[in-house]
Amino acid sequence: MSPSAYDTAQALYLAPPGSNIWPALEWLLSVQATDGGWGDPAWGPRTREVPTLAALLALHKYGQRKDELNALQAGLAFLRRSVSDWNLPLPDDLPVGIELIVPYLTEQALHADLPIPQVAAASLDTIGAPRRAGLMRLRPGAGTPAVHSWEAWGGSSPDLSVVDQHGGIGSSPAATVAWLHATKADPTLHAARARALEYLEAASQATGTGIPGVMPTAWPIDRFEQTYALHTLWSVGLLNHPRLRDTIAPHIDSLDQLLRQQGVGFNDTFTPDADDTAAALAVLHASRRAPDMARLNVFASDNHYQTYEGELQPSVITTARAVQCRVLSGQPTAAFDSWLLDRQGADGLWISDKWNGAPLYSTWQVILALIPSGHQPALITCREGILAHQHRDGGWGDGGSSTFENTAYAVLALRTLWLAKLLSEQAEAALTRGEIWLQKHYQPFAVSSERHWLAKVRYRPERVSRVIELVALLPREMLSLPYDPPCA
Repeated sequence: MSPSAYDTAQALYLAPPGSNIWPALEWLLSVQATDGGWGDPAWGPRTREVPTLAALLALHKYGQRKDELNALQAGLAFLRRSVSDWNLPLPDDLPVGIELIVPYLTEQALHADLPIPQVAAASLDTIGAPRRAGLMRLRPGAGTPAVHSWEAWGGSSPDLSVVDQHGGIGSSPAATVAWLHATKADPTLHAARARALEYLEAASQATGTGIPGVMPTAWPIDRFEQTYALHTLWSVGLLNHPRLRDTIAPHIDSLDQLLRQQGVGFNDTFTPDADDTAAALAVLHASRRAPDMARLNVFASDNHYQTYEGELQPSVITTARAVQCRVLSGQPTAAFDSWLLDRQGADGLWISDKWNGAPLYSTWQVILALIPSGHQPALITCREGILAHQHRDGGWGDGGSSTFENTAYAVLALRTLWLAKLLSEQAEAALTRGEIWLQKHYQPFAVSSERHWLAKVRYRPERVSRVIELVALLPREMLSLPYDPPCA
């Protein structure tokens, strides 16, 4: 997992790693963008307030040197410039828990006498305040989506009911450091606090930075890695390739055993969700395991699928993946197709999603969902939209520069259309240019700075992203549509 400025700043602010906090603070300063905020400026609006607010709290607490004070002022200026991003109504691709976290961080900043604008908190608190009140009343338990954002609502009465089997809170370093902070005066929780510290140490090691206190935004993510890697192979018809069979078989067995008992979450201590469950179902169906496709029914909501019950915004990616499963099991898809078609953007692409902020990834997943039912006008419009976003060098990416993962998404989307015989001569030439760009820029084992996946902040799940990139590097002649019989 890539390191997270938000979770690292929360660790520094609430439960610093031992006596030497300076390496983590130096790391936090090193990832401040030139415009004063934290996070890549290419990410777009409303994705950078959370890490920026948290970083300012940590700097305000510890910063004494001139460079630290300058960084603090630059961050405050960034927040003032971003006020217009919070005009209502708000879109569906807001980061996870933001309606709780931004008001919480704003309150902490005001208590610390930090002069921050309150526009974002005011916009979000209309939905966040009643949700927070409900959570404080209901007190959800360990491994639930609400507990993933425990830091924003749970501090007034911490207890053991939110501690999961890994020793953390909601598989979230930020929630875990908040729980440690809230329980520091309770001697009866000594053993649980020791386990929480062990969880944080393991989570920090997962970032690969080697800096104590530098945290990922979620950990562990082993089921997410497993299901998405296998689903990526499924999506290009490689799941049963003879050269992969022996490597894949234990993972198929593991998923099969899990799915017979429950759905799939991003790890085994977290609530099952529609997205990981749908990915697992598609994989098991293609592996001739005859899974119970009805496991998705609990997530259906009229004409789309909820990733989690009671979620704030629907997910295009989750619904697209569920439609793929409906196709595999022979269930009607018309109502869900219509919901997806309604969300196609004016540029032909599908909107960025709450789980991945790159429209090209959402678009690829929707293409896979819609191809079996036809929808050629929408898919041709989509094709032209992908071509319009290609850069002169043959790649795709945000902010005017081509990037590897974004180009991989575009190449896989175009290859899916190529397999369905929906590429024009011009589009096939564009695909070839994209494939050449990937071959020229491939760097084995290089650490990528791309952050397209969304939770509370943008992040990179290294293995998930790498599998997608590697599949995009394969010769297109190796690939096929994943449906049996093939849909063309």
